[in-house]
Amino acid sequence: ICNENTAVRELNFDFHKILQVDLFFDTYSIVKIRDGEIPKSEGAKKFLSQWLIEIVEDGTVHNDDIDVFKRMTEIDYMRRFFLEKRGNLRIRYRRKSNGEFRWVVFEAVPSPDFTLQNQNIMIYVRDIEDEYAEQMKKQKSLEKISFEDGLTGVYNRNKFNAVIDEKNKNFTNTGVVYFDINGLKEVN
Repeated sequence: ICNENTAVRELNFDFHKILQVDLFFDTYSIVKIRDGEIPKSEGAKKFLSQWLIEIVEDGTVHNDDIDVFKRMTEIDYMRRFFLEKRGNLRIRYRRKSNGEFRWVVFEAVPSPDFTLQNQNIMIYVRDIEDEYAEQMKKQKSLEKISFEDGLTGVYNRNKFNAVIDEKNKNFTNTGVVYFDINGLKEVN
């Protein structure tokens, strides 16, 4: 059985940032933050939107992830998302940490009684680099099994269909020319 102190200790270990947020007033308070990550906007008023803008502008978010990050962490977007009762908001992006980009997940969880008048959420940021790399390795392995003949290593019909589907996205007319160069058509 897990008591409250154990739960808090586990959360502190897993998450390198935990914020309590009021979307109505666009404010936050820090529950837990990794050393050295105090936001520049720290002061009398702590506005979440300002902090999110700062971490994009200072290069913390990878260039390829900026558009999605900005769109999904925009205060009005989060309000609409939670008012429509769509569950937790999760964003996977690359974040600079100790000079290198690592995959992290930003998860915003609404309070159980989230309403127009009560817009409290919790934000958790957790490093997922190692587990994401493992997941991608498994994905590549499954793709290889799915697209190649196990005995010969030659691409199969699944790969052919995937290539044709990809070509059809970019071009309206796609053609295939088939040659039986070694006379095996009758065997195969």
